[in-house]
Amino acid sequence: MKLCVVGNGSSARGQGTIIDACDFVVRIKAWWQNGAADSGSRCDALAHYGWGGGGLTEFTREHWITQTVDQVQGHDDGWGRLGYVNRVANHRPIRWLTKQAWLSLETHLGSHPSTGIVAVAMALSVMKPTELVVYGFDSTTPGKPNFADARGNVLSEEYLAAPDHDHLAEKRAMADLLNGTWLGEPSGVKLTWPDMPELT
Repeated sequence: MKLCVVGNGSSARGQGTIIDACDFVVRIKAWWQNGAADSGSRCDALAHYGWGGGGLTEFTREHWITQTVDQVQGHDDGWGRLGYVNRVANHRPIRWLTKQAWLSLETHLGSHPSTGIVAVAMALSVMKPTELVVYGFDSTTPGKPNFADARGNVLSEEYLAAPDHDHLAEKRAMADLLNGTWLGEPSGVKLTWPDMPELT
């Protein structure tokens, strides 16, 4: 299986023909509002953390929730988010990364995993593709395109000094697939990453 995960980065623009030709396409949150606009329309799974999947239920076959059940329930709006997930899923499958797998990812990265890297982890563990294709994962470090840049936001110095996610660590974890490993374990998945940023 050739599986594509489409992040929010602007480098996914104009790649719709290639993306939609994959066997399974996972998209991140509100990509159509962000940098990955004009990147095709196929959406076999929409990855989000309990909000942000509305308005696309007619296009997606299943929903991938990128936080664990107890994380969602632990929020002040937890029950509202679970209700939201059920409403937007509208009887379509809902998948979650196991708590053990989520914690393993967090430990490996040394920071709270982003929606994008959790979607990659779910793609590898749930779908078990032979080839993983990624577009729109061009955020790394200050001075490089970042997910907030893709949304047209201005990054503050405070954000750059203490981001919630370590984008560079996430990209390095993804790049490890080129050397046949994922989170320190052997992996036979082929990585195709045409817009891979420079990882320093």
